[in-house]
Amino acid sequence: MKHKLLNIIAIVAVAITAAFAIYMKGNCMKTELGYFPQNALENATPRVNAAIDTARARVDELAAIPDKTYMNFVRPLMDADAALNDVWLPMNHLDSVMHSDETKKIMGEILPLLAAYSTDMSQHKGVYEGYKYIKEHEYDSLDAAQKKLIDDTIRNFEISGINLPKDKQARLKEIDIEQTKLSNDFTNNLIAANKNFKIKITDEKLLGNMPESDRAAAKVNGESGAPEHSEGGWEFSLLDSFYGPFMTYVTDRNLRKQMHDARFARAPENAAIISRKLELREESAKILGYKDYASLVFEVRVAPSPDAAKKFLSHLRDLAKPMADRDRAELAARAAADNVTDFAPYDAAFYMRLVRQEQYELDESIAREYFELNATVTGMFDIIEEMFDVKFAERKVPLWHGDAKYYDVIQDGNVIAGFFTDWTTRESKMPGAWMSGFSDHYVDANGVRHLPRIYNVGNFSPAADGTSLLTLDNVRTMFHEMGHGLHGLLSKVDELGLSGTGVERDVVELPSTFLEYFWNSPVVLKRIGRHYKTGKQMPDELIEKIVRADNFMKGTDIVWRTSYALFDMEIHTRHGLKFADVQKLFDTIALPAGAITPGTTYDRPVTAFMHPFAHAYAAGYYSYLWAEQMAADAYMAFDGNPFNKELARKYRDTILAGGGAKKMDELYREFLGRDPNPESILKIYGLK
Repeated sequence: MKHKLLNIIAIVAVAITAAFAIYMKGNCMKTELGYFPQNALENATPRVNAAIDTARARVDELAAIPDKTYMNFVRPLMDADAALNDVWLPMNHLDSVMHSDETKKIMGEILPLLAAYSTDMSQHKGVYEGYKYIKEHEYDSLDAAQKKLIDDTIRNFEISGINLPKDKQARLKEIDIEQTKLSNDFTNNLIAANKNFKIKITDEKLLGNMPESDRAAAKVNGESGAPEHSEGGWEFSLLDSFYGPFMTYVTDRNLRKQMHDARFARAPENAAIISRKLELREESAKILGYKDYASLVFEVRVAPSPDAAKKFLSHLRDLAKPMADRDRAELAARAAADNVTDFAPYDAAFYMRLVRQEQYELDESIAREYFELNATVTGMFDIIEEMFDVKFAERKVPLWHGDAKYYDVIQDGNVIAGFFTDWTTRESKMPGAWMSGFSDHYVDANGVRHLPRIYNVGNFSPAADGTSLLTLDNVRTMFHEMGHGLHGLLSKVDELGLSGTGVERDVVELPSTFLEYFWNSPVVLKRIGRHYKTGKQMPDELIEKIVRADNFMKGTDIVWRTSYALFDMEIHTRHGLKFADVQKLFDTIALPAGAITPGTTYDRPVTAFMHPFAHAYAAGYYSYLWAEQMAADAYMAFDGNPFNKELARKYRDTILAGGGAKKMDELYREFLGRDPNPESILKIYGLK
């Protein structure tokens, strides 16, 4: 997931001020790429307030200058916001990866201030007129990226209400501030819910065949002094890294039901937030002259309309449904062999493991022994280095947690970017996995080139005994987020708002999904798979089993993803929905699709569906599959071999380097000399 914090009103303002582009001018200039401010939370709110005041004053000053040019107006506007981002982006990051009462309080105070600033910039007539002046007087002499930035910015001004009466603009500002607060509250509620519910097991037999690494992570220290720990045992929360092993291995159905039911009852407070967010989104769309919220956000998407996205999703789901039905029947039949005649959602992960082990002869607990976290990261870097001719050199620097690491990214002997990772789970970390950063590649008003500083975050099992063994899904996720990371790290775009992942929402998942496809290519598994004790290479027999088992449950996966995306689209094209209506739509559209899928990713109630309610994927969850049309076609051009160096370097120099400087379909044609084949995604999933 490409992590974004703020909602559509702030997002459409991004090209105007780059306020929410990822950038940290001061620290990159004054210190080094690996720098992270250890005092980021000191005097937080006063510093953000002061930075906002400074940014406002500079914007007003720039808006007043005569004879505006791109270099004396647009780039200085970006620089004006750099100091603001320098202050608040580290705070936001710490709230995501080291969440505490302190970060919760700080974000609750500063996010409304930032949202107000962003909305004010999107309604700043002087800035809007400045962009129009440049288009009229200088446009023909600009390069393609600069022209696109000018065009995108003027469009974004106009669809965010620059020409509305003052009273309506004021109401949009109020909506934006409230939406930002609600998104933050949604996430905070979910973080609390994930860590507050726990099931303790003292009978080791109930753990079944759970791998030793998962047992070690859940082991309770009987000497901790806490009364609830006096008996020792194993404790499992709703965090993904504990929930997944619990649902996959614990033999007691009643315990699995308790855990599953708790997972689906998470964060009931978010029901009211969902109702209010939908109400506010509908109101903002109406003010801006759109029939619904989806129509508003599709103004800045590649997909032509919400109806086109729905049609695409429905077609995929219809093709995959027979496969998903077979998946369910297969699991239910295996459960019946154990005299389980009332197969239920909380049985899914348990019997998926057994069916995969029995039919594909793949025991994931054995496969995991070849995916120790640090060794897998090193292996992934090796693959990327050979594909794209870059190197990752770890360097020890002070960071936010002992699990976090920093790497210089080197090309042709020069450091071109900085890369941070933080892969293991903590109770203080936001759920999921994501990419974001502290700066993008760009050139400032003084002609100084700024290098990207990007990070990947995950929630993989912690190394309680010093060894973190990844699941197959963890490895897939790591490759996915690394694909996002490369989009930021290898960008060569000089315009900040278009650099790296500064592309339309429904193509931002192209680089991530493209790299994800390679995770289980035989040549890749041969390179990254090393036994954590012996260091021996993964045997060919195990590689063959992993590759064959990759087809297992693919129908269910597509039905689940399309159904959740259709649910997201449905709630943003209807009117007057209350939470009861939302829950009913979820129960009829999304829930049946997820009824037989396992823990970590899929057991997600509507009150925990962060993409549309806490991130920037409202009416946008379809984006993963929409972008996958290009990703699948690009992957098939490699024929499973990432080491086609000529093709890999061409992909690097177009898709990755090009960011949003051109439309993605133009970059794609530069890459392969043609449009993507729409049947490629069907072939990837065995639907054709």
